[in-house]
Amino acid sequence: MRKVFIYFLFISVTINHVFATVLINPATQGGFEAGTSFAANGWTEVNGAQTNKWWSKTPGNPATPFAGTNCAYVSDHATGNTYNYNIGNTSVVHFYRDITIPAGEPYLSFSFYYKGQGESSYDYIRVYNVSTGVTPVAGTQVGSGQIGGDYNLVGSNWTLVSQTFCATPGTTIRLVFSWINDGSVGTQFPGAIDNISLQSSSVAPPCNLGTGVTNVVALPYASGAGTTCGAVNDLTTSNTTVCGSSLYLGGEDRVWIFTPLTSGTVTINLTSSGTYTGLMLYDGCPLLGVCTPGGTAVCCVGNATGSSGDKTISFCAKANHTYYLILDSWPAPNCNPYSNLTISAPAGSCVTNTDCTQGTTVCNSSPFTGNASGYGCTQELNAGNQGCLSLEHQSSWYLFSPATTGNLGLTIAPNSGIDYDFAIWGPYPPGSNSGTICPPAVPPIRCSFASGGATFGQTGSYDTGIGHSVHSVPQFAPPVPAYTDGIGNTLNGWVPGIQATAGQVYILLIDNFTANTTPFNLTWSLSGGGYP
Repeated sequence: MRKVFIYFLFISVTINHVFATVLINPATQGGFEAGTSFAANGWTEVNGAQTNKWWSKTPGNPATPFAGTNCAYVSDHATGNTYNYNIGNTSVVHFYRDITIPAGEPYLSFSFYYKGQGESSYDYIRVYNVSTGVTPVAGTQVGSGQIGGDYNLVGSNWTLVSQTFCATPGTTIRLVFSWINDGSVGTQFPGAIDNISLQSSSVAPPCNLGTGVTNVVALPYASGAGTTCGAVNDLTTSNTTVCGSSLYLGGEDRVWIFTPLTSGTVTINLTSSGTYTGLMLYDGCPLLGVCTPGGTAVCCVGNATGSSGDKTISFCAKANHTYYLILDSWPAPNCNPYSNLTISAPAGSCVTNTDCTQGTTVCNSSPFTGNASGYGCTQELNAGNQGCLSLEHQSSWYLFSPATTGNLGLTIAPNSGIDYDFAIWGPYPPGSNSGTICPPAVPPIRCSFASGGATFGQTGSYDTGIGHSVHSVPQFAPPVPAYTDGIGNTLNGWVPGIQATAGQVYILLIDNFTANTTPFNLTWSLSGGGYP
């Protein structure tokens, strides 16, 4: 079997439109046929001192490549001569390469073959699309940017994975393959990879959403009574960008498509006697691999999920952007009735700050209120910058700069018992802006991920923040070293305030972990200067 034949056969059978540029050729470097090392094939391996390591050559017993002579595989042998892993030793190892996206070609088609057994949820292959600022480290999982799921449990059967995703033309992405095992239970054999293919195109995949699609002609809009029953489960986690919880892409679904002609706040209300309904709102087609006209991935604008039927989303709409609203549910019940779904016309003015690059600049020390409806276009937290946090849920980003030197504190007060978390990065040089410092590249200097219940139990309040006269110990401290308040029943949600220097710039992220419509109020605590 010749690898070049399989490559052209794969293209002719599986690709439904012409891709202009081959970025990784499965018959050569994507199939590890250019030599018996990762470097010879344009990849970088990161094995470190881990027991189980990646190798790229002809594997030993009983493995055979999918095609050709070589493949990438995991082995615990000193020179990679056997295809086995040490189940009793924890290992996290990687190999990766950087790919520059051609001009005008944001649409990527990605595929590879894998095999291996491992252990469900513990021993598996993962694949990531990350920026070149993320450098894989042996013994450490990559974090955000995962493509697809966990790849294992197929034994010796080579299995094809095909994905589509987007990237910004002219930028460079880093494609990472990882093997992870936990050091306890597992089954031979470990992961193996072959015939990696990546191609780019200027032609967008079609946004085929299946049945149950309504094109809204004008706003305001009211659906009247309806049901998702009979609309078919077209949109699932395998083909749809998750916006909120993946659990709510399990039932039959309906979609409403609308394009506001003006900007402003739009409110969506679902009235339903059903249960476990989910509303998910996207700026752009929600299918995986379909980009916005500018070549960026679809934005998760907002979501509302839960055991009840009624739902509300309020968001800042942009004129002439096309939005896609999905009504879905848990797998049980598989479908739900609704008496009405309404979409208001845009009203007033509003600001979108769900991404760091769109962060709101705080101009004075006045209190303000906020709450996002989603995490924006990009999950900007990763293993290198998240600190005590994990993922964004409903995130609001701000930039502030003290006008004078002094002690700076702030209080984030939910309107009810809601769990708000936060992180602060900096200080950055005077004059820094979101275009130069977003997203953060390092861990935060202040961070709290204490649960609302733990905070209330320790302080009698759901308030959280920095610089509290009683609960922050010490009340104020220099920006470095960092202070963090992670998860735990003994944590109170407060960390020291900042002894700030005039003109320096800070990034503030406030995240509604509860992911509901309850806003927060932020007030500043200032002494000896420190005013934003």
